Amino acid sequence: MKPSDLLTFSCLGRLFPLAALVLAGCVNPATGWLRSKTPDATRDADYAECKSVMRSLSGNKLAIDQDIQSARGSDWRQSGTYDMNVASTSGGDNEYANHVLYSCMVDKGYHPRS
Repeated sequence: MKPSDLLTFSCLGRLFPLAALVLAGCVNPATGWLRSKTPDATRDADYAECKSVMRSLSGNKLAIDQDIQSARGSDWRQSGTYDMNVASTSGGDNEYANHVLYSCMVDKGYHPRS
């Protein structure tokens, strides 16, 4: 393979994750929940309410995790342990936040889209 080909693959490798992030921003996470005969606007409002409940109950924990990641992130990157440390500092808190959101939506009569 020629060096110019490597540059092309390298550039494409950086563009694919960026494109995935852009497309992910276009997806409405509320569409992952179903409830019989519920209009999209109602489902979106219920999801927003549950998301608000989730933030109020877990916001401080997630904010602390974010502060730790900001303060230690460059050290972790230099040592090659960034992903491992981010997972260890936020894993439980993210699980708790997801559980709160899930429970709220289920309490409102929704079930996850399979």
